[in-house]
Parts: sequence; structure tokens; C-alpha cells
Amino acid sequence: MTLIPQQPPDEFGPVEHLISDQLVATLEPQRGKALAAFRQHVAAQKAGESEGSGPAPIPISRGARGTGRSFGRREIPRNALWYWAGVPSLVAAGLAVVVTLQLTAPQKRVTPTDGSAMASGKVTRMEEISRDVPGEVTVLADGTPVREIHRQTTRQTQWEDARDHATYSVTEQPVDTVNYVQVQPF
Repeated sequence: MTLIPQQPPDEFGPVEHLISDQLVATLEPQRGKALAAFRQHVAAQKAGESEGSGPAPIPISRGARGTGRSFGRREIPRNALWYWAGVPSLVAAGLAVVVTLQLTAPQKRVTPTDGSAMASGKVTRMEEISRDVPGEVTVLADGTPVREIHRQTTRQTQWEDARDHATYSVTEQPVDTVNYVQVQPF
């Protein structure tokens, strides 16, 4: 793979000149200050080495060194740190345990054919609903016109569990029976 160095553009437009001027005006003073501070630090370090006192200390921009107090941020007592960091962590860990137990616990499914499930509770309501839905008119093999009548029957059972006093409801799959009623021709 060959790297081709990027060629600088031949001519800048007016927008590029404005951006370049703005960046130079903004960054150049900072560069000058940083360069002067670095040179001062190197000179102080060289002067400290020649005297034998060790390296020169690095200046600290915030607060006073050695006072234990910072102007930029307050010192937080250890008890408060434990309270503000420990309590939310404890709540999060407890919540994680509860969610994990809910997801990994085996689910007990109650089926309507399970006699022991309904035997352990008291049946509070058993309801059977039927409705007749008219269908299409058809002609039998002997030429008699008849109309299909679909009878849809749904059974719903509701009971209360004696152990946890919860109410359960089971709706069975609807049963569809077809009857034929003779149609009187005009």
C-alpha cells in the first residue's frame, strides 16, 4: 500500500481565509503562553539540577498545594461518599436480583383440563356464551336450497385460589358447529 501525501490546495477561497484568520487569532496567543510556560519550567528545572536540590516543582493552577483544600472542587467526606455511591449501587444490585429471579423462575401454566388446579380453588363463575352466525346459502345434491348457520360456543371459567387469593380466568377455544336450515324459495 502506497501512501500519497496530501497536496495543499493551490488557492483558498474567502471562507477558508476567514476561518484560518480566526483560528490563528484564537490559538496563537495560547500557543505563545504554553511555549513560554514550558520554557520557564525547563529553565527552572535546569537551575534546580545545577544547585542539587532536585527537580523544580510543577506549578498548580487551582488551589494551594499542601493545604488539603481545593478551590475547583469541594472535598467530599468519606461517609457521604459511601452514602451517595453505596445506596444506589445496593438498590441496583437488589433490583438485578429480583429481575433475574423473575426471569429464571419456572412458570407454572394452568390449563383448563388440569383438574387439580381448579380443585384447589373455589369456582366463582362459569359462563357459556353461544351465538348464531348466518352463513351462505347453498344448494344440496337433491336441489334443496339451505342456509348455513354457524353456532359458536365459548366457555369461560373463573375461580379464586385459596392460597394466594388470586382470581384466575380461563377462556376455552370457541367450538363451531354448523347447522343447515331450509330456505323457502320465492
